[in-house]
Amino acid sequence: MKLDGWNFVPRGYGLAWEVGRLPLRLRVLIRTPFIDRFAYPVMVHRGLAWLKPHPGWEEMDRDPVPPGWKVIGGNT
Repeated sequence: MKLDGWNFVPRGYGLAWEVGRLPLRLRVLIRTPFIDRFAYPVMVHRGLAWLKPHPGWEEMDRDPVPPGWKVIGGNT
């Protein structure tokens, strides 16, 4: 099973979270063992996950950015 943000990040990108904008219930979920993995796709869907292209990777070598992800410092 592929869960965005938990065990899947598009190839050629690093990942960052906007934890400060999380509602309290998601802050609790990401600190709960086993259940935490289901909070990360919700964070991606809400636009709270940022991708940053790895230096040295050409745009054509990176995976396409799926919906929900935001990209910092690069074109999608």
